[in-house]
Amino acid sequence: MQKPSSRAPRAEDVPQMCSILEQAFSSQDRTGRRGEVMDELRGELAHWRALEHEGKLVGVCHVAERRLRIGKSRIRKGDVGEVAVAPGN
Repeated sequence: MQKPSSRAPRAEDVPQMCSILEQAFSSQDRTGRRGEVMDELRGELAHWRALEHEGKLVGVCHVAERRLRIGKSRIRKGDVGEVAVAPGN
């Protein structure tokens, strides 16, 4: 059995990503604003990761880049936001 892998999402993944988010967060009623969510995903695609298993997209994760100052140094860090896995995976 192949292990799941994380990759950068592609533009053609956006509809499936939106579907996974709708299934995982159905209580937040994303279904009524699917077009808006798809536009948000397309606009921030570089801040998302796709989880793929056996060639199928099964999950998504949002990672927001932040800059943090520590003394005189500035570092980049990632804040994990939404994480969604399609039911049954």
